[in-house]
Amino acid sequence: MKQIVRPFIKINLLILFVFCSMPARAQELPPPLAPALPADQQGQGNVTDTPPADEPQNGQKEVTPDDFLGDPTLPFTGTLDAEDEDNEKAQEERELFGGEEEQPAEGEEPAEGTHLLKLKFTSHVQFMNPGEPSPYLELEYTNSIEAPVTLKPSRFETDVTMSFDVQKWGYLAQNELFSCDLDVSMKEVSVHIATRLYKAASKEGEGEEGEEEEKTAEERAEELKEKPYSAAVKIAVGDDIREDWFSYCTDLSGATLNTQGDTEAYDLAALKAVEPSLSAIVIEEFAGDEAVEVELVANPIQVEDNEIRNDIFLSGEGTLAIEPME
Repeated sequence: MKQIVRPFIKINLLILFVFCSMPARAQELPPPLAPALPADQQGQGNVTDTPPADEPQNGQKEVTPDDFLGDPTLPFTGTLDAEDEDNEKAQEERELFGGEEEQPAEGEEPAEGTHLLKLKFTSHVQFMNPGEPSPYLELEYTNSIEAPVTLKPSRFETDVTMSFDVQKWGYLAQNELFSCDLDVSMKEVSVHIATRLYKAASKEGEGEEGEEEEKTAEERAEELKEKPYSAAVKIAVGDDIREDWFSYCTDLSGATLNTQGDTEAYDLAALKAVEPSLSAIVIEEFAGDEAVEVELVANPIQVEDNEIRNDIFLSGEGTLAIEPME
């Protein structure tokens, strides 16, 4: 077996283990120290005290929604309301998925699923020593969903289970004196899915090839009626997708030292980097009676880490399939 030599191979097992069990996540650098005051100012007043909350700290007072209502000329710095026309994210959400899901009338049975949604996405995590051609530790997280959904011209929502399969190659550390193995476990989580069939209207005054056109409301309505449906799918992954890391170290004498580190979120980081975004997958000209498949990719990302002396790379690939149910 190939030996993996880490920068800290000459320290004893206990120190090695403590180092390996440290959480591998990016941390911000500590803020710079405040410059020392001149001797004649030390102890005088509260020169370094933070100003009261109602006083500006950067020369400009924060503008609140109440201030904006009193003076519309002020720049609004608060969070845009979901109904605000400048809230582009909320506007896109409404365009793709419409309003709230229509509930069945009293005594009416909920509609059965029309299609089977299948998600299979594999995230890759590689740990490499600088200058080495191959990783000393590699992980694969396979994320899976299989659930019935209803595709209709109104919003459909459901909560389904996402399951995980974890594979790994290599060691946290290994040489002729000791080895530290790794085990990772993940619990199934619930994710929220929304779907809808919709027709996107052309922008006013724009033809199919971008030419300027003047059309009446009736003409635009007829054009929209003849357009094929597109399918919109949203898979909302929450921050509860976490990895439990366990390390198992053994030396030549057979002595062992095992521990559990802090939870990690490498798989979640890869899922949030998927293109097209899992929160807004659009299938153009969706026929409905044929299976369709969308390729998903998370391009390589290098994770910044200030705690360990190695490089961490994330990537991933997979598919989202929509199949008609018999």
